[in-house]
Amino acid sequence: MKLTKKDLLKKAASDGKVHSDYTVAETLYTLFPFNDQETKSVRRSFAFIQILEKVTDPNHKHITLAAYDGKHFYTWCSDAFLNGKMKNAPAMRNIKTIAKDKAETTHLTDLYGKYAGESGCRFWAGKTCSHDNHLLATIDTDPSILDSLIDGYEGHDKRGSKGKRSTQQLLAKYSFKKHVLLQGDKGSGKTYLAHQLVDDNKWEKEFIGGHESMESMDILGHLVQSVDEHENKGQGDLFGSSTTSVISMRWKDGPLASAFRRARSGKKVALIFDELLRVPQRELNILVSALTPNAKREYVLRTQNGVGLSDEGTVIEETIVCPMENLWVIGTTNIGAQYAVDEIDEALADRFRIIRKDSEIDEMKSILNKELIARKFDIAVTKRLLHFFESHEKMRVDGKLHKLCNMRQLVEAIQLADDEGDIPETLHENMMAWVDTDMDGQPKQEQVELLTKTIDKIFT
Repeated sequence: MKLTKKDLLKKAASDGKVHSDYTVAETLYTLFPFNDQETKSVRRSFAFIQILEKVTDPNHKHITLAAYDGKHFYTWCSDAFLNGKMKNAPAMRNIKTIAKDKAETTHLTDLYGKYAGESGCRFWAGKTCSHDNHLLATIDTDPSILDSLIDGYEGHDKRGSKGKRSTQQLLAKYSFKKHVLLQGDKGSGKTYLAHQLVDDNKWEKEFIGGHESMESMDILGHLVQSVDEHENKGQGDLFGSSTTSVISMRWKDGPLASAFRRARSGKKVALIFDELLRVPQRELNILVSALTPNAKREYVLRTQNGVGLSDEGTVIEETIVCPMENLWVIGTTNIGAQYAVDEIDEALADRFRIIRKDSEIDEMKSILNKELIARKFDIAVTKRLLHFFESHEKMRVDGKLHKLCNMRQLVEAIQLADDEGDIPETLHENMMAWVDTDMDGQPKQEQVELLTKTIDKIFT
């Protein structure tokens, strides 16, 4: 169905209707290979994908899409590309032409067949189904979806091979090729994005939460006491027991050793090191040697765990060797004088590609949508939360406020709300995170009133 923005909004208002038997399970904005049935050609588009899940049967799913190809909008239910039924079709052959780089090519290839179990509708000659009408209802509730499709298409169109990539694209580009350190303000979504990427790709995952008192053994591993029970061959001890407890020392893997061990077994393992630069530099030196590949493109970790004795009677230290392509470290850190972080050591910095991670509206929209869907709230709330974020940022630029509003706080407003209508009240309850205090420690009333009016205006 080829439509202008005005026509699609009109159709959404007239035909949009929520399908009560289904709930929105997932939404996704993405570059997409649009297969034009009229011209029998495949071209680049930017799409909003909405997955509907049957309330009584979570395995029963329907895919609905809205796409923009630079001129017109289209909506449809069920898609052969996402279902994995176009293996030899032009959409697969033209992926490299549609994408601008290897990361995007990989992303589109991964999308192929992602929803193979979908219960597809088939409709022709302009007819629609109830699932498509559910998508139209979503667009009617949140018309900014169409603006996001335009922005996504035009942003991709303007970005040449040397243009700026999004943080997601950069992570995809460097995955299992170059370790990455995400720098940015607190709450900008650094850790969330890292977890999301790893989970979406179903890679193995290890996690370290850095702090100022962390020692290298917390990263690598250490010996712990272990109590072993041994059965006595005699009649037992004086108290009638037939077993004896023996205390011994056993090795316990830290996250780094565990990641190496799993990568050695052939698994793709991502080690997320949160707040990397909060850890003292002397303790991080362990990463410098561990992440230096040898001539065989392998990482080598000496665990300090004794695994036997040499002929000379000295302890043999365990060594774990894994292929470079199986281990990837994603570090995150706040940056700036207001945070308790050190400068990164040059030797360690050389092991990482350092990427600045700011709050990105399209990315924030995707994250907030997922949180709302998880709580079974209306995703139209995303638009209001982003309006609040942008209003807060404007007040900060104007000097009326001085503290940041961040992604984490918006997510928590959803997670902590009793219901959908409680979200603005949850924002009110977080007021102290955003306002300054006077000499007596009291919140500055003019800032409280400003934020109160802003929240009330946006959510009423």
